[in-house]
Amino acid sequence: MVAHTLFLKADERTLFDRLPESMQEGWSVQEDVMDYVDSPDRRRVRMSAICIQDPRLKAFHDRLHASITLEEATQLLQDLDVRTMHDVDVREIVYALGPDVLSAIIALVLRTAASDEDLLDVVAYSTARHLFFARHV
Repeated sequence: MVAHTLFLKADERTLFDRLPESMQEGWSVQEDVMDYVDSPDRRRVRMSAICIQDPRLKAFHDRLHASITLEEATQLLQDLDVRTMHDVDVREIVYALGPDVLSAIIALVLRTAASDEDLLDVVAYSTARHLFFARHV
């Protein structure tokens, strides 16, 4: 297997380290340092700035654009199959959701991971969070 990098915060690394050794093999873990402070207002601004291409995602976008809690946004993202979406739409959505929602999803997936496919989801979400919101030194 090609080594994929998971960009994990300290608490997420703890969850990864609790996985069976057989699941940890073949993955590269890099510490992600976050100093971006998110807020519902920032999330709303990002949400209003995105342009979703796939018409099937219009209702999803409208629901996210409404004033919803972090928990509701996390649940909506969890219910969404990003593998069926265009890359452009995935980038728009994960940017708009922001680091707090992505962190919640990453932690949820790490707590319930049962396969390498689950960890590939963590790679995708953690890489997006890292690229958009992490402190780059």
